[in-house]
Order: sequence, then C-alpha cells, then structure tokens
Amino acid sequence: MKLIAYVDESGVPAPCNVFVLACVWKVVPKGASYYQLGRGVAQEVAKLLRMDRARELKYVIARRRGLALVRRAINVIRREFNVDHVRSHVSRGAEARIKLAHELVKAVMSKAPGDLDSVVVVFDEAPVSLAALRKAVRAAVGRRSVDVKMKSSAKVRGLQLADLVAGYAREHAPEL
Repeated sequence: MKLIAYVDESGVPAPCNVFVLACVWKVVPKGASYYQLGRGVAQEVAKLLRMDRARELKYVIARRRGLALVRRAINVIRREFNVDHVRSHVSRGAEARIKLAHELVKAVMSKAPGDLDSVVVVFDEAPVSLAALRKAVRAAVGRRSVDVKMKSSAKVRGLQLADLVAGYAREHAPEL
C-alpha cells in the first residue's frame, strides 16, 4: 500500500501572521497515480461550488459562493480523504514552512497504517527549498520509501482539494 498526500498552505509565513499547512491524504494500492487521485472528488466539489468551468479550485473564490457551500465541499473531501492541518502564529518566517511541513507529515504518519510500502507527498509550488522540504519529510516519515514532489495545483487536482482545506482551516479551524 502507498500513502499519497497533497499539501497546500494558506497565509503568508511572515512574522505576526497566522500560517496554515493542510494535508489531504489517502492510502491507496501501490500502482495508484497522484495525478489521477482526487479527480472525481474535485469534479464533485467543483459542481457543488458552481465552479465546474473554473480552471482550478481555489478557496478565495469558493468562499464567495457562501460558507455553507464551502462547508459542504469540505465534507465531500472528508468522505474520500483524511484531512489534517497545522497552524502557527509565525514569529520567524523563513523556517515556518519547513517546520510546519515536518509537524504535519509527522501527524499524518501517526494516523497512517504501519504496513505502508511507500509515501508520496506532493506540495503545491512555494518559494521554499525542495531539498529542505525533502529532508523534513524524510525525517517525519522514518524508514519508509518516500517521494517528495513540488507541483502546480493547476495540474494536480489533489492539490486543489488541499487548497480548499487550507483556506477553510485558516479561517475556521475550530470547525475542521
């Protein structure tokens, strides 16, 4: 079995700001593709939010449709995926992404089954060193095989789901 996780952020990791990293993840058979996983859910969410013609699902646009619809969309995502997030009041911006990525992946791994063969973590593009992210994720995953990628959310639908969750978690964390 393989764990595929999509990670996106909300907020700016600058001093005196709330910053959230959210993860949408699922354990799938070994041959599953991170490009394909989440497409059906993303289509269902887009239809629900009346964004089915949009190129990409984004929280900043979805919240204009109303909080009730966004909550329903989050519930659709949670039906198919596990959802986790970490939030921090940032005091030192440069290290916030790496530190929170480590905490988030560690939390996900604590909930994941122990018999995983591999872990794939896909981050949305961000101005952060991929090498530093890989090091933080590997430390959190342990001895399992791990593949850390940074991709555009326009191309990977699972990242769009993580964007919705991250935005919602930043604004309404107690409800998530």
